[in-house]
Amino acid sequence: MEQNRLMVNTLFFLPDLQSGIGQAELLNSVAACGIGCVEIRREFIRDFAKECREIREKAELLKLQLYYSVPDTLYDGGKLKKQEIERYFSEASAMGNTNVKLNIGDYHDHFQQEDAEYLNALCSRSGITLTVENDQTAENGRLKKIQTFLERASEQGSSIGMTFDIGNWLWQQESPLSAAEALSRYTAQIHLKDVATAPDVHTVLLDAGEIDWRQIVREFSPAVPIALEYPCMEKGNSAEHCLAGEVYKLLH
Repeated sequence: MEQNRLMVNTLFFLPDLQSGIGQAELLNSVAACGIGCVEIRREFIRDFAKECREIREKAELLKLQLYYSVPDTLYDGGKLKKQEIERYFSEASAMGNTNVKLNIGDYHDHFQQEDAEYLNALCSRSGITLTVENDQTAENGRLKKIQTFLERASEQGSSIGMTFDIGNWLWQQESPLSAAEALSRYTAQIHLKDVATAPDVHTVLLDAGEIDWRQIVREFSPAVPIALEYPCMEKGNSAEHCLAGEVYKLLH
């Protein structure tokens, strides 16, 4: 796997985030591991004006590309949440992000052409792409719903892509490999994690769980970026040391 394909979601540094460290500060650790792209998490931004500026300045200094992970949905009650979506794209623009990731939400099983036109225009105007992710919930984490949504969006000419989370399928007792086979053509980003299911479903370090993540990654184009997206809880080592170890597994 080529190193320029790798990225890191700031969830990897969860203890630092929970202690109040800003995401701009974490970019140094990512760059030190030779990774050129970081996915910023909206739920850990407290002062948007200040932190968006700091993140952009640090990313430009370190020559890092940025993505934006937003814990919200595109739809509510069958309607696009336009006001919220435009706010997220505005925040992404302020940081210099190139992608916004959301979940589908309640779209009433009907993706309209006007939705495609609106979202395509927003992406074109901002220069930012849009993806939807399979999360860990029944509402947004089941293959049938996601596949149907992406098929209908494509039929309407939408440019929406997929952020394919390899591990989240296990929260819904679905096969990551079957999902990859069904959704690879829509996938624009991969969220990589390994998962164990005993005593309950939880993330672990790569190769410590039950997912053959190497086999699943091979289902996708080698051009699709891969983000490490799980908290590093390796006892006795810093998150930066843990990150270097996980990157080594990916490259060898």
